[in-house]
Order: sequence, then structure tokens, then C-alpha cells
Amino acid sequence: MNFKNKMMVSAVVIVPFFVGCSDKYVVTDKGDGVIGFIGINSNNSELRVMKFEEIASGMDYYNHINVGDTLVMRSSVALNLVNKNYNNIANTYYSNIEKINGKRIEEILAIERQKYEEHCRDSIINKLRQVSQGKKKSRQR
Repeated sequence: MNFKNKMMVSAVVIVPFFVGCSDKYVVTDKGDGVIGFIGINSNNSELRVMKFEEIASGMDYYNHINVGDTLVMRSSVALNLVNKNYNNIANTYYSNIEKINGKRIEEILAIERQKYEEHCRDSIINKLRQVSQGKKKSRQR
């Protein structure tokens, strides 16, 4: 087996291990682009920290994490007490955080987008109603 085939077989075996496994953690501290968290299971209950950078949606995740949130993270996080928000396998960056309170970042951002659109819509409707009420009052005079 040549080197290229060995690398492909290794990737097929190793990547699912890092990408597919996950553990649950609870956020205990947050500040300055860093969070502190502990594992829910007794076998990974040591306090760990994660530093966030703008890689693999890092700051998107950080901005939506609060103390007390439950995070689902890749099991590779359990190997270190100090982690980055992302991992790099074969020049492919992916987030160590999979979910926040059971929702993926795409779901969280979609909910925020919906709330923002509803707020904008309501604001415009309120302005239109104020204008139309102002016209009615001026006609009555």
C-alpha cells in the first residue's frame, strides 16, 4: 500500500473518531473570549477552559454562550484542560462545540434572525399607524 492510500485509510478511521464523538458540559464562567466549563459525567468533571478565536464560527458560538448553558462538545476536548474553540484536521477547521442548550449555531442564528425581522416589521407597522392616526386627527380639526 503506497503512502497516499495509507493516509486515506488513516483519515477514514481517525476523522470520524474526532468528529463523531461528543460529551456534555456546563458553562461555569465566561469572560474576555474565554469560557470555563465542567463535564456533566463524573469521568470528565475537571474544570476546563476554552479560548475563542474567529475560526470555525468561534465568536458566533462565544456570543451565544452564557453561564449555566449546556454545551455538547467533541470528545477531543476531554483530553486537555485548556482548549481552543476549533480543531484542525488536514487543514479543515471545525468547531469543538456542536450544540448550545441542544441547538446548533445555525438554529440559534435562524431564531435570532426571525426575532430581528419581527422587531423590524413591528417597528415599521407602529410608525405607519402613528402616521395614519396623525392624518385622521388633522382631518377632524
